[in-house]
Formats: sequence, structure tokens, C-alpha cells
Amino acid sequence: MRDVGVYPFWFWNGKMEEKEISRQIELFKGSCCKGIVLHCRVGNAIEYMSDRWLELFRYTSLQAKAVGLKVWLYDEAGFPSGNAGEMVQRLRPDLYQKYMRFEYSGTNPQAPATHAFIPGSTERLDERHAPTGTPALRFFLEENGRHIDTFSREACDLFIEYTHEKYREAIGDLFGDPIQAVYTDDEGWMLCRFHGLAWSPVLEAEYRDRHDCELTDLLPLLVEDFPGHEAVRMDYRSLAETVFLRNFIQPQQEWCTENGLIYTGHLCGDEGPLEVVIDHFGAPMPYFKLQDIPAVDDFLCDLKHQRYLGQREACGRDRHLPQCTMKVSPLMIYKYASSIAHQFKDDLVSCECLTFLRWECSTAYMDLQMNFEIGMGVNLFTPHAFYYSVGGVAKKDCPPSYFFQQPGFDRFHEMFETWTHSAELLRRGTFHGECLVLIPIGMWKCQRGSDIISAFVHQVDSTVYNISEIEEILSVTTFELMRQHTGYDYGDERIVAGEAEIGDGFLQVGQSRYNTILFPTELEPSPEMADVLERFSANGGQIIHVDQIETLPSDITILGDGSEEILVHARDNNGFRECYLVNLSGRDLFPDVQVSGSFKLYNPRTRRAVVCRDSFPNGLVFPAGISAFILPESFECETESFEHSPFAPSTASCPATFIEAHPLNENIAVISASGNREFHLPDDVCIDHVYTEQLGDLAVQINGQPVQDNGIIYHPADICYRGIAARELFRPGHNHIDGIEREFYIAGDFQVTSGYPVKFMSQKVGLGNLAEQGYPYYWGKFEYNFTFEGCARFIELEVTGAAEIWVNGKYVETNFGAVRRSAIATHSQDGVNMLTIRLINTPQNFICSDPVSFGIYSCKMVF
Repeated sequence: MRDVGVYPFWFWNGKMEEKEISRQIELFKGSCCKGIVLHCRVGNAIEYMSDRWLELFRYTSLQAKAVGLKVWLYDEAGFPSGNAGEMVQRLRPDLYQKYMRFEYSGTNPQAPATHAFIPGSTERLDERHAPTGTPALRFFLEENGRHIDTFSREACDLFIEYTHEKYREAIGDLFGDPIQAVYTDDEGWMLCRFHGLAWSPVLEAEYRDRHDCELTDLLPLLVEDFPGHEAVRMDYRSLAETVFLRNFIQPQQEWCTENGLIYTGHLCGDEGPLEVVIDHFGAPMPYFKLQDIPAVDDFLCDLKHQRYLGQREACGRDRHLPQCTMKVSPLMIYKYASSIAHQFKDDLVSCECLTFLRWECSTAYMDLQMNFEIGMGVNLFTPHAFYYSVGGVAKKDCPPSYFFQQPGFDRFHEMFETWTHSAELLRRGTFHGECLVLIPIGMWKCQRGSDIISAFVHQVDSTVYNISEIEEILSVTTFELMRQHTGYDYGDERIVAGEAEIGDGFLQVGQSRYNTILFPTELEPSPEMADVLERFSANGGQIIHVDQIETLPSDITILGDGSEEILVHARDNNGFRECYLVNLSGRDLFPDVQVSGSFKLYNPRTRRAVVCRDSFPNGLVFPAGISAFILPESFECETESFEHSPFAPSTASCPATFIEAHPLNENIAVISASGNREFHLPDDVCIDHVYTEQLGDLAVQINGQPVQDNGIIYHPADICYRGIAARELFRPGHNHIDGIEREFYIAGDFQVTSGYPVKFMSQKVGLGNLAEQGYPYYWGKFEYNFTFEGCARFIELEVTGAAEIWVNGKYVETNFGAVRRSAIATHSQDGVNMLTIRLINTPQNFICSDPVSFGIYSCKMVF
């Protein structure tokens, strides 16, 4: 597969119909997406896998093929994958997912635990015959009906039968073109928010066959550090991973291969931390190696300030989703997947991206986040998500939607094209990473009971590293290597031991070659890995430890304040070290970048370059949020002078002269979703339309008149917002609305205060926050007009929102806000110039009726 780019989740979360499907497919195509991932989601009104569902799926696939889009099958009704819309559980309740919960507590002969042990020992306790309240270490076998036993081959076969095979029977003739892949979601042997030891009759039987003893007799060693716990934990977790991959993942991958489809998707809890990773699926890299395209999910991996090389961990209010306090190391998730991609998978990495950032997520955030993830190796982008509709429960189901519900979606193609172009450039040559960071599988023996159930209080002192210490070491190692711009990959200890070929001073893993192995922890390697290390060292390879990181060479020399927060992705291409750079520091930098020989400093957004000689030009500015490439001088592209590039320093500047600003869409006032509402309408204000969800089901009366269907229209924010013309329903002065059951919107040419009661206002609109100037619930674009004199080189905007820029009637570009500066030298002229900026709001204010600021705060011309 070579066609990298944007493949969004398309949430089917309404009553899908052919006409609307066709309309939305045209929007996908116009936005420069490469494909769509059809995803059954909360709110879906078509029975999953019914004849109608499959009929719509065929129709959609044919429509997609007609416009050149690929289709990926999302293999579940929601998530996690494996339930076939819970058909498997209904047919076979014996295949419910199982886990072993544990605690120290008093015995209860009337309701005994599944297994009980005397505290401080591995000796069993017969709870049925012990006095009530006798202290015990108690284990309870629990079931989770929301998921299936992913250790069971029977469960996997049923999943395939009721999902994959049904698709093959109905639309198998479209496999390959346009249907390209199967996307599987949140795979694992434990579902999130369930805590205990993964369990299954399959595990018990296989452990008995392998080790000639009962796993249940060894339960205390899995949670307390009794003598011999290391071997038992390694055996248990090794078996769990083996059985999960063999019985559940591999059959899906083989089915896809047999049917000409790509197998991709991500694990449950793949963002970490390590205690979750170990508890949910063991280790990520063996799973990635089984996939055709390794895939991750960036859920919980976001930092609101996006300084990923300035802050090592994401936690709580550092994220867009502050309610979750779980601490993760964002860089690590991408390195697991990209390392396997470099070694075995043709550099392909898929990411379910921009996940659950809430409706106020800005285009500036989106753009910089994707540039960061591109630098981490992602090249197949699956935004979470494009919603068929945001009606009903959908608007609160893992928002936002990045589809037509965004007021600026008609310009998103510029952003998507740039992401795709950058990802394509990072397929050139091979990733430059000469250091292999060994991920020790010995961490499994360090997973104690409190790492699985946080409330569990140990009665046995630990004799080994704990998981948090190991994660700290790996996280710091990853962070410091990135900050010193040293290229490296992760190596799973078992994969390296099984796949490595050793030559004169190097170790080869798949397609990747390393001259240095960094062993980050003091955990002893396996005997197989120890043998590899010994032979590697004997053949001239270098083995170092974490205190020697600074001795490793950088891929490129970048000096200057803040330069450690420039993300570098280096590739070797025909003898030239190509580099992708992203400024994640949050401020403009003035780096000294040293390159041997002539090169081009290439801007993927404008697709133009500055030709350089041995180093960056004097005075170069590397603006906050910008991404750029260092490419060979032979790279074919348009060139521009340094003075007209976004890297040129500011010289003379002055504010543009503000003329006026006005809305390009109707303004909105929100009427409460409960109770009776009254408001006063000034004489010069007209209400043109009213909108709400399920308009025909409402018993709303306006000034005593029922709201009737007099020709339904749809608000452009979403098809769920149905409306009617309303001028005849309202009158100057007092107005009264009865029977409101959900948010009700009145629309027209007016300004309004936020909150209740609704008050209309009239004032001239200027620079600053438009939400405070009468547009708190606004959806759409706002036009600003300015003038300036002379041939300006740049516009520098202080803005919240994205900005379409027009100079003298000619379109320049849409500035999505990650970089403040836009070049206009080729559009401006001597004398007076007309500058028009169309500001694009986020959907937050309308969809959530919870105003956030938007507006242009300053507009400066640079000459």
C-alpha cells in the first residue's frame, strides 16, 4: 500500500439514507480524503448487519468507488471489536470475558470466594469451613458481558462468522476495490475499567498442559512477591499473550489475507501506562508485527499546549479531557508502532487521531497535532471522527466531529493535503535510526497486585523493580533521545532475539540496521537475548546504558535556545540526510542548523523552498508551530527568496486599517431546553428561522401559534437541525414560547447576549472576541475588511479561529492558526490594498451553546 493520507472514521449514527450518503461522499472527496472507514456508532438507527445495513454498505462502496475513494470496514458495532454487535454473547454466554478479581478480606462461608489463600503464604484456605471473617487473600471469578473471551478460538470464529463472512457474502465482489482494509478497534484480553487478572478456561487448560500444574494454585504469586513469583508471572503473561495472538488476532489477519484485505487497528489501552499495557495485552510490538499496518490511538496522549518535547507526560488538566487523571508518556505509543513499521512494515503507521478533544478543539490544534504525529511516523490518519449526524446522543459521543459540522470544512482540504504531502515525503529513503532501545520483557515479572487493582494493599514487601520505575526509565530515555535529535527505534526483546542477524558491527532487525543497543534498565535479559548481546558485542557492536545517552550522535546539529523542542525525523535518501522539523516549543525560535552542502528549506504548506548554502540564512526565524523539510538541492519545487519566505525576520510593520466586520451566516440565539421562555424583541430585529432537532415531533407554540411544517430547511451545522421560516411567528415587543423539550434556536440578523433571559442588542462590531460582541452561539464565517498601503510581505494575525485570507480580491490561503504568519508578497501592490479575512469559528458555540472566544484581535502587515 502506497496511498497514505486521511481515512476518517465515518460514524454511521443516524438513519442513513442513500441521498444523504451520496452528498457526504462528495464532501469526503472534496476534502482530499483518500478513503473512509465505515463505523457503526451510538445513534445508528439501521439494524447492524441487517439486509438494509448491507444494502447501504454496498451502495456506499459503489459511490465511493465512483469518486475514487477507498473503503475500510470497521468490524464492530461500536467497540471493542469481537462481539459482532453482541451477537456472540447472545449466542454463547459461556464465552463472556472473564477475569479474576482479588482482595484481602474476611471469609464468608455463605458466599465464598472462588479461591482463597492464607495471608502471607501460598497455602489454600477452604473458605466454606473457615470461621466467618477469617483473614484471607480471596480471588473472585467475574464475568464481563460487554465483551467476549478473546483467548477463545471459538469466540473468534463466531465473530468472523457473524461479521467478516457476512460482509464477504454480501459485498465480497468489492473486496480489493474499493474495499481495501478491515479496521479492528480496542482489541485486548481485558476491557478498560475492568480490573483483575485476565482469565479463561483456555488459559487454565493450556497452563496445565505446559507446566503440569494448576494455574489457580499459583494465584498468590501473580499478585504478591512470594518466592518464585518471577517465573510464574513470566509464564502466565507469556501464555496469555501467545494464546490471545494465536486464537484471536491471527485468525482475523489470516482471513483478511485470504480475502485480499489489509488488517489494521489498535489495542485497548495502547496509550499506556505500562501497568495498563501489561494488564490488557502484554506488549504492543508482537501485535503490531502480526498486523499488515501497525496502528495506534492517540486518545489521552494529547497535551493542550502541545509541547511534547517540553513536557514528558500527559495527565489530567494538561489534556483536553481533564476528567481522566491517568498519566501517560505520549512519545512512547508512537515509537512502538513506528519501530515495527521501520523494521517490518514498509514504514506504514495508522493512527486513530484527534480523539475526544471536545467541540472547542481549534483548527490550530488539529494542524499542529498532525504535524507532530507525522514526525513520530504516522502516515495513515483516521480522525475520530466524521459524524453522519450529531443528532441526539451523538453530539456528546466522543466529540468533536471534523466533518461538515465544522464551519470551515470547505477549506479543510488545504490542511489534509498538507498532512498527506508531508507523510508522502517521509516515505522517501529510509528512517535514520542507528540506535536500538531494548524494551525488556522482564517487566512482566514486576507487575504486582496493586498495579492491577490500585486499592489492593500488599502484605509482602517487593523484591524487584516496580512498574512505575521501569516506565519512568523508558519514558525519560525516549524523551531525552528525542530532545537531542538522535534517531532510534524500540526493539521488543523477544522479536530482536528471534529475528536479529548480526554482522560486522551491526545488528539487523527486519529492514533496519543498528550499530548501538541501548539497554535502559537493570532487568536481566532473557537467555536468548543475552546470547544476541554477547555475539553483537563480540562483532564490534556497541552496547550502552541510560547514563551514556549523551554520547550518541544527533541526526542533525541544531543549536540555540529552545532547539531541543524542535522535533526531528531524519531519513537517508541517496546519500543525503533529509529531515522533517516541527517547532513544538510554543514560541518563535532562532536556531543555528548545520547541514553539509547545499540544500533546500522546504515549506510543505506552500510547497515552496528557500535554497541554502551549508546552513540556515542569518536571522532565520523558525516560527512556532511550523513544519519544514531539509531536502537536497535537487528536489524539484518552486523556490522563493528568503525575504519572502515564512522564515524571514520581521522588519518594518504596522497594523492594517480596520474598516468593518459582519457575519456571513445567520446569528443564533439559544432558548432553554426546558420550561416556558419569554423575551423582548426590539423593533429593528427580525427572527427569520427557528431550528431544532426532530422539529416535527415538537409541540412548540410561539405566541400561541403551533410551529408547523411550512417548508423544512436544514441548518448547515448538521442535518439533524431542521428549521422553518419564522417571520410570521414573532412580533416586536413581548414574545412567548411554550413546550420546548430540547434546545431551540432562533436565527436572524441580530446580536444577542449569552445566558438567560435572552436579550437582543445592537452595536458596531470591531476587533476582539465576537462572543462578547453579540455572537456567542454563532456558527459559520465572519468577514473582516481592512486596508493597508504598500507591498507587504506578510500578514501576522492574532486570531482565535481559522482565517481565509484575500488580498485585492484574490484568494491567498487559509491560515488554520498553528502558524500566525501568511505570505502575501505576490498579491499586494503599491498604493492602497484591500484585505479581506473570513474568520471561521469552531462548532462549539452552536452545538454546545457554551460560548468560547473567537475573533481577530490584531492584524499586522510586515514589509
